Amino acid sequence: MGHANCDLHDADVAESVARMLDKRIGAGDLDMPMLPAAATKLLALPEDADARALCGALETDQVIAAHVLRLANSAAYRGATEIVSLSQAVARLGGRVIRQLVMLIVSDTQVFHSVRFAEPVRLARERSVAAAVFSGETARQKRLSVEHSFLGGLLHNVGQPILWRLLEQHVKGEASQSTLEDIVIKRHSVVGATLAAAWELPATLIDLLNNVEDSPQPAEEVDDFVWVVRFGCACATQITNAGESTNDNDVPHELQDHPSVDWLELYPDDVEHIWAHRDRALALLSSKET
Repeated sequence: MGHANCDLHDADVAESVARMLDKRIGAGDLDMPMLPAAATKLLALPEDADARALCGALETDQVIAAHVLRLANSAAYRGATEIVSLSQAVARLGGRVIRQLVMLIVSDTQVFHSVRFAEPVRLARERSVAAAVFSGETARQKRLSVEHSFLGGLLHNVGQPILWRLLEQHVKGEASQSTLEDIVIKRHSVVGATLAAAWELPATLIDLLNNVEDSPQPAEEVDDFVWVVRFGCACATQITNAGESTNDNDVPHELQDHPSVDWLELYPDDVEHIWAHRDRALALLSSKET
């Protein structure tokens, strides 16, 4: 009887929390994190921007610049010699990777943090980073935009930490975390798309974030980038669930049988190549962006 009363109370709290979030989402009252000026400048540059322009954008934010240097020397990207300057980092990694690193840093420092709900936000951040790596590599196999797909994977669940922070501010400890997780999962896509719009990211990316998980469109009408990020997310789930124990070269059956494989016409060799980048994803997960 006591358990039933607890469930009833949890349901009442959940309904109240859901109403509060829906009202805030509808009104646009979400306390969105700002995109730093350096990132805005970097994203505004043409894809073929020269090293001077890239370094100039980075040098406007010394905190981001320091993080870029550290990540450039991490296990995920380092070469035979240490990188000691931004110009070296840009020359070795190129503009596309530099932009990817900056968005990794921004998402980690501006978005993926919470005190009370640190664990679900940590897990969301891990899936975000891993999905970015795998989405980018999937796009490379299909000769689609690696940068667009990387960013789609990185931001596919960016609405989750924003909602967790709202719950941290406005909800006391009455509801169980599992109940709150259900509420967040059902609403995070629209919040992520709203953030992308606030950051003035491309309309195609906003559409991707709206459709990557539960698209109302028939499968044949779903954009290829959506299938790419869905596959990247599936790969991310495999390594974030298994952690560093994911050292088997064999591709998990869940990936071999994923719907994206058919829709994107990925061959077994393609899937193996994508899965082979799990070491880089794990290396990024072991790097702390704060």
